[in-house]
Amino acid sequence: MFLFQNILVEKYKFILDENHDGFLEYHHDLGNGNYVQIQNFEQEKIFSLIYYLNGEKIVIANRYECNTESELEFILLKGRWGDYFQSLK
Repeated sequence: MFLFQNILVEKYKFILDENHDGFLEYHHDLGNGNYVQIQNFEQEKIFSLIYYLNGEKIVIANRYECNTESELEFILLKGRWGDYFQSLK
């Protein structure tokens, strides 16, 4: 199984959009055409978190290394954007 896929898909309801030979893209629909995207460079354990809100691309974390579930949850759930995500998931 891909690193952290069970956390993203089962716990946070992300959908695996694409698998480009080790580069994974997940999204979580926020409604009204807005969504959260996580990009995962599987072999390097690198994640990027991007919000698409009202047609604007907002990069929250770019190429952040995660080795544990808590590190992944840190980029997803902390700060202003984490509060926003939690209120909508």
